[in-house]
Amino acid sequence: MKVNDLKSTDFPTLQWEAGKLAEPLDQLCAYAKSQAQQSIDWYFRKRQFRRYCCRFFRLSVILLTAFAGLLSAINEILGKEHALHSLWAAVALGIAATLLLLDRFYGFTSGWIRFLLTARQLIDALEAFHFEVERQKLNWGGLEPNPEQAATLLEQIRQFHEKALGIVNDETKAWAAEFTDVLQQIDNQVKTDRSNQLAGAGGQTEQPTLPAPDSNQAR
Repeated sequence: MKVNDLKSTDFPTLQWEAGKLAEPLDQLCAYAKSQAQQSIDWYFRKRQFRRYCCRFFRLSVILLTAFAGLLSAINEILGKEHALHSLWAAVALGIAATLLLLDRFYGFTSGWIRFLLTARQLIDALEAFHFEVERQKLNWGGLEPNPEQAATLLEQIRQFHEKALGIVNDETKAWAAEFTDVLQQIDNQVKTDRSNQLAGAGGQTEQPTLPAPDSNQAR
């Protein structure tokens, strides 16, 4: 696994002793918080590149589409001597369509939005967890928690960690479904274009005539 990949750190080694439950609970809290914060940092860091690419691709598409639509007006201004060929409009639209396809294939726009929403979900969950931990510790009265209080906080830590992992898993599943859908659309488009090319070639090319079989030919 690459260093930049989102991954978990080692689970802490805990020492549970009667009357000394606060320390291992604090270690577990720190572990759960660090895992969530690591995910938040990863999503915010990774979304930067997608944001730049999204803006570049989308702005290029807008400009190319506008150029294609304004080409006739531009030619009127330039005059016949300096007019651009009308096929440049088709070239501009073709490039714009390619940029849109690349944007969808690499998930620049959708990934930017998805990463931002996922990071915000993790931040909200982490903030709520902070407050819940402090609320439970307030009931301890500044003393060591009893086994029941420790079990309650332990369950709260488990639920938060599970929720954070679920948020990341949901984002990963959304990415996988989106990428599979894009690949399917590309495959279908390639098949359609290929069929159209074959149909066009078939309509223009005369099919060879096969000689009639000889009835006396030995089988």
